[in-house]
Amino acid sequence: MTAILTKQAPPQRPFPWRCRASGCGNWSVVLAKIEYYITTERGGVLLDVRIPELEIPKCKDCGELVFTDAVDDQIEEVIEAHLEKQA
Repeated sequence: MTAILTKQAPPQRPFPWRCRASGCGNWSVVLAKIEYYITTERGGVLLDVRIPELEIPKCKDCGELVFTDAVDDQIEEVIEAHLEKQA
């Protein structure tokens, strides 16, 4: 028997999540698409990058953003694409 291994993201727990922001604590964190700006340093150069539709868990009550590995991967992909365009 041969097993085929593929890299799959671990299953994500269902929404809504509980907000961990100080003073909130509501079960109001849902997946949202937002416009996001980031300034990052690569190779000693500061880059200003706009992400038009970042998919990120966000609290509907207080606006707290929850940065997960999946969110980090999205940001990293956009930064890499930005760098490729500049090359």
